[in-house]
Order: sequence, then C-alpha cells, then structure tokens
Amino acid sequence: MLYKKEFFVRFAVVSSTPYSPSNRGIDIITEALSMCVESVDFIRFPVMPWQEKEASRESSIEIKGINSQSLVSLYGGYVERFMWWVPESSFRHLKSITCITRPQADFSKYDCVVLESGKPLFLLDRIPPSIPVIYRQSDPVELVLSRNRAFIELEHRTMEGHT
Repeated sequence: MLYKKEFFVRFAVVSSTPYSPSNRGIDIITEALSMCVESVDFIRFPVMPWQEKEASRESSIEIKGINSQSLVSLYGGYVERFMWWVPESSFRHLKSITCITRPQADFSKYDCVVLESGKPLFLLDRIPPSIPVIYRQSDPVELVLSRNRAFIELEHRTMEGHT
C-alpha cells in the first residue's frame, strides 16, 4: 500500500512487554525512532488488571523522547495457556474483550504504528486503514506464541498488509 505522506512525525510502538533501554529489538527500534521523529509513544498492551500497579510504575519512568503508557485490559481476556483450543468465534470474542482498555487506544493521532508480535496484533482492527502499520515479528505466533488457528490467521493477515 502506498502512503502519500512524505515523512512521519508521530509514531506509536506497541509491545506486550514494558520499554527498557536494552538490546531487545523493539526497544532498539523505539530508541532509533525517538532520535528521528517528533514523538514516540511506547504503548504496553495488554496489561491485565492485576498488573496495573506495576505497569503504572513502569510508565512513570521518563526516557528522553519516549512517552510510555499502558493499556489496561479491563476484563482480562485471552490467555494462551488456557485458551489455545477455543474456536474462532470464541477467539474473536476474547480478542474484543482484551481490547476493552483504560485508557482507550486512539491510533488516529499517529502517522505510523509499529506492532510487535503477540497480543499487540489484537489491536490491528482498531488502527484506521489510513495509518501504516509496521509489523515487528520478534516471535512468530505460529511457531512460538500460539496454537490457536484464529490467532495464527490474524498474524498472517497482518503480514499480508493492514486492511
């Protein structure tokens, strides 16, 4: 897909693990973006309700040029260890529940969104089609993260292009 913008100034980077100045691929990408663009929001998703206190401490750490925030999944949601076997209709419902967050994600304010593999893919349908998505596959869903057919198909759809 071709995008008409000559350059991007506001990025969102979405990962299921908190940002840290480390050698982890998504953290290196985030740091590089912070040196090149106007604004980078590092969004941790999902944060389960029982992780909220820990996530708020992580989000309060200030790193030059990187705004850190967490999307707390209000009703829990999909947990691979227990739900890998659910049929596609149940998976879609669990994915939707996982995406009911506080605060609500507003991806329309970004010029580009970087999604890391795993549950951040659940947010794909919440990103307007006009916003380019960069998929950062750290661990393939099919080989490492899930045995759920619908989750695997979601990753394939992401790799084929954000539609």
